[in-house]
Amino acid sequence: MVSIIMPAYNVQEYIAASIESVIAQTYVDWELIVVNDGSTDGTEDVVLSYARKEPRIVYYRQSNQGAAAGRNKGLAMAGGRLVAFLDGDDLWHPLFLAKVAAAWQAAGAGVAFSDHERLFADGRREINRNKLYAEKGLIAGDIYMDTVTWQVWMHLGAMLMPKELLTGNGIDFTAGCLMWEDVEFQLKVLAVARVTHVPEVLMAYRERPGSTTRKLWRWETYVHQVYAVERVLAFIGDVFPADRRKAFAATRRLVDFECYRFLYKMLKIGRYADMLGLMDAHGWDSRVRRVIAGDLGFRHRIRAWLVVCGLPQVWRAIALVWRLLLVFRPKDQLRAG
Repeated sequence: MVSIIMPAYNVQEYIAASIESVIAQTYVDWELIVVNDGSTDGTEDVVLSYARKEPRIVYYRQSNQGAAAGRNKGLAMAGGRLVAFLDGDDLWHPLFLAKVAAAWQAAGAGVAFSDHERLFADGRREINRNKLYAEKGLIAGDIYMDTVTWQVWMHLGAMLMPKELLTGNGIDFTAGCLMWEDVEFQLKVLAVARVTHVPEVLMAYRERPGSTTRKLWRWETYVHQVYAVERVLAFIGDVFPADRRKAFAATRRLVDFECYRFLYKMLKIGRYADMLGLMDAHGWDSRVRRVIAGDLGFRHRIRAWLVVCGLPQVWRAIALVWRLLLVFRPKDQLRAG
């Protein structure tokens, strides 16, 4: 059986379609665990209307704790050998479970996944095909290096894996993490599992204006991206053998890059004191200096130097230029990047 875990928070407009996409699966041996994360709209009423008619739907309500806590609760409740994740506003093709489960069984891999697409509010669709597949025609086996270097990109909602893989390796979602808790989870899984790929678009996720990844840039939220990849680095340091030095170095490079990029954005919005406090508290000065000494492009190395240059007048000039740019390009404020 496949246990499908669906965290839901204020998705009254979308969750019916998400549940319908599960019910429409040609693979019928599943349970759907919907964890309502303290919704204040009509999400509960919609879910219960389906749960009353469909015995394979399990409903649980908790106080608002975030998607990570909701997924962890669903994992704890899961009774299936395999687990999959589908957010309350995303969709599966009717053949998703059948094709991905068949690929998982045939390959004997730890994880199977399909391609996915993005659905925009204006009706546009954008297919996310993997660069590695386009170049080599195959994504299989140990792909951790390909993923940590962004050659492979998979969506959490397009993955299928054994529950034992997670419990046996101490992998779950970091409660309280506000950004990239899914990226952290995926990289930890791929550090210990081999994969097989179904090169078909069988999953779709919505780009909603109010979703976490589309909100106004706030450093208190986005700092969690750095925390997330730092936890990945700590995890693989424990599970990787000594001969995986190259993969460890690639992960550290990712952490250094995300750290520098985040701190440079803090410069642009004028949060110098907070930036310095974070650098002192977490020892991030060394991460930024590795970027300066590394082989990233000239632009990145210059920006990294600006972060650690210690020249307040330069920092003020950067923030001033950014404020002027926002006057002429106000949409950029959404990402501050």
